[in-house]
Order: sequence, then C-alpha cells, then structure tokens
Amino acid sequence: TDSAGDLGYVAESVRLVARHFGAKLPVIGFCGAPFTLASYMIEGGGSRHYINTKKMMYSSDSAWNELLTKVVAVTSQYAVEQVRAGADVIQVFDSWVGCLAVEDYRRHVL
Repeated sequence: TDSAGDLGYVAESVRLVARHFGAKLPVIGFCGAPFTLASYMIEGGGSRHYINTKKMMYSSDSAWNELLTKVVAVTSQYAVEQVRAGADVIQVFDSWVGCLAVEDYRRHVL
C-alpha cells in the first residue's frame, strides 16, 4: 500500500496547518501503533477483551509476525510523510496494548 497516495489528504492537511501555524506552534502528527491497528483490523473495531486478536497472536506466530511487519512498514511510511509535510513530532497511540500481559507484550509486540 502506498500511504502517500492513499492518504495524501493527511499530508496535505499537515502541510496546511504547518504553513499557517508552524512558526507559532508545534505541529503534532499522529498514528496508531502496530498492535492497536492490527487489533482494529482483526476485531473490526474496538473490543473489550480482544479475543480474536489474541487468538491469532497465540495460534500463529508466522501470521501474526507477517501482519505486524506489514503494519509497521505502512505506519512508518505514514509517519514519515507527516514529518515531510511539516509535522514537528509524531505521537504514536497504542490504545489497546494494555490488554496484554507484560510477557505477551515483550514476546509478541516488541
């Protein structure tokens, strides 16, 4: 996926904000972290217990790692495009990773 093409409107928005406010205020870009984005993809939205995400994560290391590798690549490109467009910093939101035990986080996310 080409995030610059598919989500070019985000870069254009950052560019406009940076042009208008950049000299006075920092411009903050943002993106979802890989676990949170993968959870949305697997669950189809937010979830209370992330059963389907955990099922995939625990049952198929290769599929889980392939998914996270792809999400990391696209997310990284998305963040870089925002910086190129004028974002001073990027905030990465990992809203749902708190559903994991520390050991699961270390093994399956880091």
